[in-house]
Amino acid sequence: KKAMGKEAKAKMGSIKTKDTNVKGTVTNKANINKSVNTAIGKGATANMGSVTMSKSNVKGIVTNKADIKKSTNTAIGKGATANMGSITMDKSNVKGTVTNKANINKSVNTAIGKGATANMGSITMENTSVKGTVTNQANINKSVNTAIGKRANANLYTHMTQQTNVKGNVKNEAEYNKSVNKAH
Repeated sequence: KKAMGKEAKAKMGSIKTKDTNVKGTVTNKANINKSVNTAIGKGATANMGSVTMSKSNVKGIVTNKADIKKSTNTAIGKGATANMGSITMDKSNVKGTVTNKANINKSVNTAIGKGATANMGSITMENTSVKGTVTNQANINKSVNTAIGKRANANLYTHMTQQTNVKGNVKNEAEYNKSVNKAH
């Protein structure tokens, strides 16, 4: 799958919510094998086997289960974001459980550009409130997660900003084997 142009968005096996109210369950289950997902342009976003929530409210469960093998996910452009087997939340509220289970094997996730962010097998929260449990379980094998550019970020774990508030448990179980996580 490929998207090009300003604010290009490429989604493969992913869910995106914005300005949404959910009572119940948000579930993404993705099995991705030998695939390529690319977004090119200023503000480009490439999501592969991921859940992305912005300005959303959930009373219940948010689950992402991603099995990704021999695949490439790339976002190129100023402010580019590449999410592979991840949950990303911004300005959202959750009362319940957030769970990410990612099995990533022989895959590459790359974001290139000023302020680029690459998330692999991770939960990233910004300006978000959670009352409940946040669990990230990632098995990453022979894979590469890279962010290239000024102020680039590469995340292979649970990352929360100071503006995020969690009342409950945060658990990160990650196994990395012959893998690389690098921000240049």
